[in-house]
Formats: sequence, C-alpha cells, structure tokens
Amino acid sequence: MRVHFFDGIDGIIPIPLARSRQKERGYNQSEEIAKGIAVLTHLPIYTDIVRRTSFKESQTHKNRWQRQQNVEQVFELAPKYKTELACSSAKESPSHLSLDGKHFLIIDDVCTTGATVNACCQELMKAGKMKFSFTSVGWTKE
Repeated sequence: MRVHFFDGIDGIIPIPLARSRQKERGYNQSEEIAKGIAVLTHLPIYTDIVRRTSFKESQTHKNRWQRQQNVEQVFELAPKYKTELACSSAKESPSHLSLDGKHFLIIDDVCTTGATVNACCQELMKAGKMKFSFTSVGWTKE
C-alpha cells in the first residue's frame, strides 16, 4: 500500500530550537524525526531557512492563549530569504532555494495547540506564498 501523504512535498523543515536550548539538549528532537522521515521519503531537510531567536520558557504548563503569546516573534527568516521577494520581482536569480510556491512538511516533536507551528509558518510566509503540511510524533491535550 502506497502512502500519498508525502506526494508533492518539496522539503522538510523541522521546528528549530533556540541555540541555548539546543546546546543544553545536544540535539533538536524535531530535526532527528525529520532525518528519519527523510530516509524513507528522500526529501531534503532545510534547517537554514528559519531560526528560533529565543526560548522564553517551556510551553508545558501554559494554556492556549499563553502558548500563543510565548512563541510570538521567536522565529525569523534567515537573512538570505528576507530578500527573496525583492529578488524574484527584479527577475534576479537568488543563489538559494526559492521558497515561493513550495510545499513544506513542518515537523514538531509534540503538538498541543499548534501555536509553535503556526508562529513558524507565519514567519516562513514572509518569503512568499507556500503550502504547509504538518506532522508530529506526539499530541497532548491542553
């Protein structure tokens, strides 16, 4: 039986961790999940498109509203993608992956309200129109 979930997806973007959080853990669990999916799907993993600029505090004991506030403006596009729209309108050829029109699989380790994924996707959309699919290995109740 063939699974069609991954059809049409151009690449995988794991939810990034703040540098301090990744240094503390030694790895990014979302990136590790992405590596496993990439082995099966042969999709490229992009860890340089969006980054997390800060880690305010854990989402664990927050309600839906607090989770949303906790992740507002903690992601930013890498500098080379901030000028993507200007390059494409000037008919210049960017020296990196064009994000406009792409379909990305966003991976988070655990999802509760989707606030983190939503915040990340909102930042990504600043580089153009794109489509997102999402997967997680864990779901929790609020």
